Amino acid sequence: MLNDYRNKIEQHKGTLKHLKNQKTSIIANQQTNKKEKDEWEQALFHLQQIVKKTQQVLEYRISEICSLAEQAVFDDPYEIGIEFNTKRNKAECDIIFSKNGKRIGKPLESSGYGAIDIASASLRPALICIKKPKVRNLLLLDEPFRNLGDGMKDEKVLQQRASEMMKQISDKLN
Repeated sequence: MLNDYRNKIEQHKGTLKHLKNQKTSIIANQQTNKKEKDEWEQALFHLQQIVKKTQQVLEYRISEICSLAEQAVFDDPYEIGIEFNTKRNKAECDIIFSKNGKRIGKPLESSGYGAIDIASASLRPALICIKKPKVRNLLLLDEPFRNLGDGMKDEKVLQQRASEMMKQISDKLN
C-alpha cells in the first residue's frame, strides 16, 4: 500500500514537471507572439502613414489639375477635390464639387453636364500622369465637351476655352 502511494506521488511529480514545462513553453510562445504582434502593429502603422501621404499627394495633384481646368473654362468655376474614405474595408475615392467653399451634394443637378465634362476630361490626363510605370502619353477623346454650354450663346467660347485648357494640361504634365 505504501508503494502504491509512492508510485502515485511519483506519477504526480512527473505530471507536475510536465505541466511546468508546458507552462514555460506557453509563456515563451506568448512572449514571442506579443513581440510578433507588436512588430505587425508597427508595420501596419508605417504602412498607414505611407498610404496617408500617398493619398495627400493624389488629392493635391488631382484637385489642382481639375480645379485649374474648371478655372480655365468657366468664369464662375467649381472647385474639384477628391476625398478618400474607407467603405467595406476598402479605400474609395469620391470626387467633390464645391463652390465658394460649399460642397455640392449632387453635381449633375447643380452644375450641369458641362462642369462634369471638364472635370472628366481633366481627370484622364491627371491619372495618366501619376500612373506607374509610366505609360505612353496618349489620350483619345470622343466629343469630351459635347455638353458644354448646351446650346447657350456662349457655347463656342466655352468649347474654345476647353480646348485651350486641354493644351495647358498637356503642357503642364508633359
